[in-house]
Amino acid sequence: MISSLTLRKPNAGTLRGIKLADLLQMDVGALTTLLPRISTPTLTAADAAKLDPVDLVAIATEVGNFFLTKAQRESPSA
Repeated sequence: MISSLTLRKPNAGTLRGIKLADLLQMDVGALTTLLPRISTPTLTAADAAKLDPVDLVAIATEVGNFFLTKAQRESPSA
């Protein structure tokens, strides 16, 4: 059981082969491809596929925040 997960902001190389639109739409396939590249401890694609949907949505939301500017993250309407 993993009780804590750290995600690092991906760079362009980490995103290779993944459509950004798919990540922004919380596509499960795109997320399971990205998570092993940015998670500590490392989640394998199989681990990611076993995540509770509530946890997957929380992770997808955090990943989506990586694509917002600082102003967008601080805006109350964002």
